[in-house]
Amino acid sequence: MTNSELFFTKAYGFQNRRAEITSEYEARMEAIATAKGSEFYQTESEKAVKKRDQALKDLKKEYADSINITLEAMQKTNNKRGIAAPTEEELRITQALKLRDSVTVEELDRVANALSHSEICLAVVQEIAHANGIFGHNYLARLDSGEMPVQTVNAHIKALAKATQDFLEHDTRRSARLAANYHAAHYGNFENEPPLAKRKMFETKESCYLEFLGIGGKDLKSFCNAVDE
Repeated sequence: MTNSELFFTKAYGFQNRRAEITSEYEARMEAIATAKGSEFYQTESEKAVKKRDQALKDLKKEYADSINITLEAMQKTNNKRGIAAPTEEELRITQALKLRDSVTVEELDRVANALSHSEICLAVVQEIAHANGIFGHNYLARLDSGEMPVQTVNAHIKALAKATQDFLEHDTRRSARLAANYHAAHYGNFENEPPLAKRKMFETKESCYLEFLGIGGKDLKSFCNAVDE
């Protein structure tokens, strides 16, 4: 099984088992709802919460390490990729650019278009842009080799790791939690507030990466080619 498939399989398994634990807890709370206010309700609700929390703790312990190992394998595979050597013409253009005391965004755009087949030359363009105080331009995205640059893939893996941490801790949408925190900070908490919106359940590999990274189609294919053995 490839690294990208293994990540999906692990995330999918965790998602479904967590949903089962949560559903069991919610069903139990609904079953005893009519006894709310009684000692029986207090005792049984505490048992249900304790059972749910322990099950979720055990589930995270079971999956977290294997998912992190998969992310590390992705990065290791990506960093082993070679970089095609630039042509003589690409080298001349790059060297000429490095001799300039200052450059404009328009010049960098034209140079990047001329170097679109060389990842290493585009990386130099990116460095020169930053050295000249030019930010907000991803020149590596101009790469037209059919592959995703190593740096871009590593950035995706870093984002995937961050999204995974949030995924393992919460079955609710991050945007919903942020909105609730903002509301609480500015207006306070109210009784009978609606529950936070749950994450959208994914069923396929592509929908999984769309949820975690927001990429699909050709970009997902390029990412998977870079992280899979």
